[in-house]
Amino acid sequence: MARHVFHGSIVLLVLSALTLRAHAETVHLRVECDRPVVEAGKTHTVRVKVEVQGAELPEADRPPVNLSLIIDKSGSMRGDRIKHARQGAIEAVRRLGSQDIVSVVVFDRQVETLVPAQRLTNLDRIEQKINGIQAGGTTNIHGGMQAGLTELKKNLDKKYLNRAVLLSDGLANVGPTQPEAFDKLGREFSRSGVIVSTVGLGRDYNERLLTSLAQASEGNNYFVDNPKTLPKIFEDEIGALVSTVATGVTITIEVPSGVTLRSVLGRTYRQTGNRVEIDFHDLGGGASKYSLLELEIPRADEGQMLDALVARARYRRVADDREGETSARTQVRYTSRPAEAEAAVNLEVQNAWVALHQAAVQDEVLDLVERGEREQAQDRLSRLGDEAAAAGIQPAAAAQLEDYGQRESQILRSRSYSRQEVLQRRTDAYQLRNQQSVGRIRLDEEP
Repeated sequence: MARHVFHGSIVLLVLSALTLRAHAETVHLRVECDRPVVEAGKTHTVRVKVEVQGAELPEADRPPVNLSLIIDKSGSMRGDRIKHARQGAIEAVRRLGSQDIVSVVVFDRQVETLVPAQRLTNLDRIEQKINGIQAGGTTNIHGGMQAGLTELKKNLDKKYLNRAVLLSDGLANVGPTQPEAFDKLGREFSRSGVIVSTVGLGRDYNERLLTSLAQASEGNNYFVDNPKTLPKIFEDEIGALVSTVATGVTITIEVPSGVTLRSVLGRTYRQTGNRVEIDFHDLGGGASKYSLLELEIPRADEGQMLDALVARARYRRVADDREGETSARTQVRYTSRPAEAEAAVNLEVQNAWVALHQAAVQDEVLDLVERGEREQAQDRLSRLGDEAAAAGIQPAAAAQLEDYGQRESQILRSRSYSRQEVLQRRTDAYQLRNQQSVGRIRLDEEP
């Protein structure tokens, strides 16, 4: 009897260990092909979705935050804008705790470090400082960002979640103003391990400048037309920050011999030979991010299997500051029955391709419209249906892309985009590419 009890205890311990290991999986990696079954004897173009998802963890397990709020207080911020900006900043710091570090930088022509980097042990004092922000002067965005980075660097440590949030409603007109200077600055933030999220308020800010700052580190990007939504934006942003479960998420993809990588949609990447690396940076609990690869696979005989690619995710768990790793692969099977191949199409992956392709085309069209080339923009939109058909996209998914093209083309036949429409479409394209899950407030919505 004792022996049976002993063996039973061993089984329970093993099962418990397996359960704990499953719960400890912080990042889930999924690799799916849109055509897992293809016709034998032909070459094919397939799309592979590589997706990471963060596990839900208790907020108590989160690491401390090192946050810098960088707020434009130029003259155009007077009235409701500065009022709601103050409210938003206060909402942000109220979401944090005494273990977190906060700094507040404000700028117009001059730059002022209103709250030097400090632990959030005196919330009342910090709120009093924020409530004292008044608008006036011109716009030195570059100087404000540099001052924010200086404050963040006082406490740069891998145990912290390092984040900067920039709010601006205008064009940079003091200090460096060229996009190249801001691209360089954005890369400096990224190299320091800081994610930058940007909030563009109103219709006069430089959306390319703010987008480039966010893109350098895959931060969030917002267009806010109604200043009343600012507190909600700040609340969403900090909510996403404190739910972070993994940092430094990088996917390494091995493309097998005989398979050709044609493109990577949605994110920048590095390629060396048959190896591709994609950075996803931070990942929140329950949040998912993906990229999509287009591959050309060789012909093969009936019944043969092909490893389309193998992916490996590496990351740092924020709960215990340890490295984690997981891997996944996708295969393609060859068949002599076309109906079998058609029945196996993965619509979820094809819908992802449609979303990312639309985002890319939307940016192209906006560039053409801003150069006054409306006819060329309409021509670009008119090709979407043919592009979807050539890519082998199923009719239901292709119809979404074609409908978008027809809708936008109809607008451009009668007029150009308003400034508001340009900003909203730029933001939508960015958020689609980055699968931004927070702060997607439409212009006509109230908070």
